[in-house]
Amino acid sequence: MTAKLQIRIAIVVVLAIALLTGCSVHLPGQPSEAERWRAPAEISDFNQLYTQNCAGCHGVDGRLGAASSLNDPLYLAFVTDDAMRQAISKGRIGTNMPAFSEQAGGHLTDQQIELLVTGMRSRWSKPDEFKDIELPRYSVDETGPTSGSSPMIDKSPRRLPKLRRLRAALRLTRPIVRVATEQMAMADRQARSLIRIF
Repeated sequence: MTAKLQIRIAIVVVLAIALLTGCSVHLPGQPSEAERWRAPAEISDFNQLYTQNCAGCHGVDGRLGAASSLNDPLYLAFVTDDAMRQAISKGRIGTNMPAFSEQAGGHLTDQQIELLVTGMRSRWSKPDEFKDIELPRYSVDETGPTSGSSPMIDKSPRRLPKLRRLRAALRLTRPIVRVATEQMAMADRQARSLIRIF
């Protein structure tokens, strides 16, 4: 009887081990494949790259950050992909924009920088809005003084009227931004007063 009992226990133990190893059992606290830590060079998702590297200064969804808004169709109509790549990889001297490429001491690969540029273009660019307008040339001055590589806009006489119209259009957007900021401040005050009540 004890021999039969030992054989049965051994069979149950072997079956239990086979079942546990054959199933993909997720023990409590064990991360799923998507939750596992990955090296920064392995990240290939635009949202994750933007959130980890850009959103802190340029804002969530490219707006309302301390730095310039990237979710701006007018800016994206001006700037070239090459200028964006250069700004991301080498940073901007004289500003708080750091260099993000591995060659410049950052942690983004060339593929990740390209993914950021194409992601911003595909999500936020609206080229149809500016198809009938000849925008001034925008380039990064690579031979400029050491104070920084600032964007240079072609101000030749034939482009000045268009540049003036563009500036006028920008002046029209300032009151909209001011109203939106005031509404956000009002909503913040209302939320704080509700918190005090409760």
